[in-house]
Amino acid sequence: MTSKKEDVKIILVMGKSGSGKQPRIDCLAEEFGFMQVSTGNLFRACIGLFNSVDFKGELKSAWDDSKNDFKPDTDLLKIVEEHAANKDVLSSAATNKETLILGMKAKYFVEAGLFCPDSITNGIFANAFETYFSAPLETCGSKRRGLILDGFPRTLPQGQFLDDLLKKHNLKIDFILEVDLDDDTIIKRTTDRRICPKCQAVFHLMFKPPRDEKFCTECGTEVKQRADDASEALLRNRLKEYTDKVAPTLAKYKADGIPVATVTGNLPDMKPETIRNSVMGAVDKLF
Repeated sequence: MTSKKEDVKIILVMGKSGSGKQPRIDCLAEEFGFMQVSTGNLFRACIGLFNSVDFKGELKSAWDDSKNDFKPDTDLLKIVEEHAANKDVLSSAATNKETLILGMKAKYFVEAGLFCPDSITNGIFANAFETYFSAPLETCGSKRRGLILDGFPRTLPQGQFLDDLLKKHNLKIDFILEVDLDDDTIIKRTTDRRICPKCQAVFHLMFKPPRDEKFCTECGTEVKQRADDASEALLRNRLKEYTDKVAPTLAKYKADGIPVATVTGNLPDMKPETIRNSVMGAVDKLF
């Protein structure tokens, strides 16, 4: 394992959706000076582009039941063009059609409360990873080169993909922070979560309220509830996906000897200092 905190470059944060990962990630970002890469945010950006065309068709039209897969991308683009109410986005030279179709595919799975397939997730993650490690450090908003990975890997094949990608850059997973919380508490908490659609800041009506219960404290934009946070059925689906797919990935990493610091998502209060003491108390024991 990495012997000193100063040598750390790659941190994984793993835990169920709604367990309280983001406040712990904020703590690690401040402590290590790293940038966070969240597949959730990457996918929401893609979905946001797709939503901007104001699609009036049925998402199920993108799926080919006979092949149990999406229709070819060329067909999907035609479907979007046919049912888009906002044609200006489609005609804009700034609109990346591949990202648009990826957003359509991602939304198909998100609305069903399911994780996206590895082929989609790996592609969007690799693009963000390579962009970060090829960009000048001063443009990355980080004090030093390193990443905190959130939401990736979620499956064993994604884990293998990540291992191969890290080896390519002579990197490895230095440690994992696991945030542990039971399902019933997660469901109760998640319905009060709010997201800033502009800067992606995360709030909670009880633990970290937005200004006047409506506005982002960072940029002033009115915060929103994610559609997949409002339905208990979708939340239950997400939690089952974690048990079926992510938990085995975490178990393999533990078996491989990667250091894991486990913290509870249920603290007596969510003050920054309380969270920091919990996170760094567990992390410091690894070194």
